[in-house]
Amino acid sequence: MNKSKLVFSIKTASPTAVRALSAHCSRRTNNGWSEIDLSRSQLNRQTFGSGASISDSLKNWYRDKEVAKPAKQSENSYLTLVLSASHDYFCSDEVVVHFEQRAMRWLVKQFGDELVHAELHLDETTPHLHAVVAPTYMKSRRTPGRRRKDETDTEFDARKASASAAPKIRTSSWSSSKYAYKNSFFDMRKSCAKMMSDLNLVYGDDRRFGQSGKTTRGWIKSTARTVADNLASLEMRSRSLTEREDELRKVIAKVRSYHLENVNKSNDLATALMNAQKLETKLLEVNKTLRVAATLGSMSQAEKAKAKLVFDALTRNFKNINADIQTQSKRAQKTDASVDVTETFMRNK
Repeated sequence: MNKSKLVFSIKTASPTAVRALSAHCSRRTNNGWSEIDLSRSQLNRQTFGSGASISDSLKNWYRDKEVAKPAKQSENSYLTLVLSASHDYFCSDEVVVHFEQRAMRWLVKQFGDELVHAELHLDETTPHLHAVVAPTYMKSRRTPGRRRKDETDTEFDARKASASAAPKIRTSSWSSSKYAYKNSFFDMRKSCAKMMSDLNLVYGDDRRFGQSGKTTRGWIKSTARTVADNLASLEMRSRSLTEREDELRKVIAKVRSYHLENVNKSNDLATALMNAQKLETKLLEVNKTLRVAATLGSMSQAEKAKAKLVFDALTRNFKNINADIQTQSKRAQKTDASVDVTETFMRNK
């Protein structure tokens, strides 16, 4: 048989989580998220515990072991475990039995009388063993730290001595137990894999610890910091983009203004050119008339003087219009240059 990886899932659990697990184990229903074959549920068997369900076993365990329940503010006082292997590993009933026996041997050796309940499920895709553990510690009576009102020194010392001499009470708690140390789950997995090694099972994939060696809580904190940093970076980029958009809007408005100004000046230039052409035509006609009149001698001196005044006036008007045309042309060139610079700026943005 090829080697298969051990599936070893362990986590702390609250009383609510334990009750939910008890309901899952007792009331077998195909609820959509677990592959339960109801025709095989009768094959499930309880392998440890003094009650018919996890909740009953826990209630009896507190009574029989005379253990005090955890404080109300204690959230995760228990341990829940799931032991299994790959689906192909359980190729026969004999393999299932050997796995069950070896898993129970490890659970009893590891947790002793703190093991509350265990049961094997055979009605799902892959056989697996559920276990519930109630870690304990010896709780000392709290030593008084403050004198009562009107209490003498002698009475206060006697009260402290009585508290110190009081017997310790065995109490259920994960956080104060011997298992509450860093990498304890890692050590338990190694211990279980070692006991299972001759069953062709090897150390499986860590689910509580990633490749970096971080705990789940450490990974969550690290990920939360990364997400916060990414959000801060995105907010900065968003502000930067907003500022750039505002700049681009101003540039676009400026380009449009330049464009309209350029169009207006182009229209003015076209009008000036048309007027200049008309004036030039009129000048040519007046000049022709003066030449004909001078040739024929049909104009009096007064008419010649008057015609010359008209001709001179038209010539000055023509020069003024021509100067205006040149001015408008230079302004149009400057506007075109400004538009080119603005368009280049927009492309670079």
